[in-house]
Amino acid sequence: MLPDAVGAHTSMTGGFAILDYQAPGDPSIIYVEVGAAGDVFLEKPEDVAHYRKSYSYLRASALSADAARRDPRRLIRNSTTTRLTIHPST
Repeated sequence: MLPDAVGAHTSMTGGFAILDYQAPGDPSIIYVEVGAAGDVFLEKPEDVAHYRKSYSYLRASALSADAARRDPRRLIRNSTTTRLTIHPST
């Protein structure tokens, strides 16, 4: 859960997933939820790097599990909800 203080961020318009593969030589790709316009897959290394950086920022900015559990009703009332869908790298 992201507090409002985080401000504008990459996942405000839809979620994204970083897809990493185990086979050597298979590049990582990014799946981006765009909505009615259709979803997008990005393969350029600079796009992958951008979304990895965004993921790191969002993860660092997110509330801790303890903070999110303390008073979830207050957080929901006082926050806008953004869905972030990420599959962690293995």
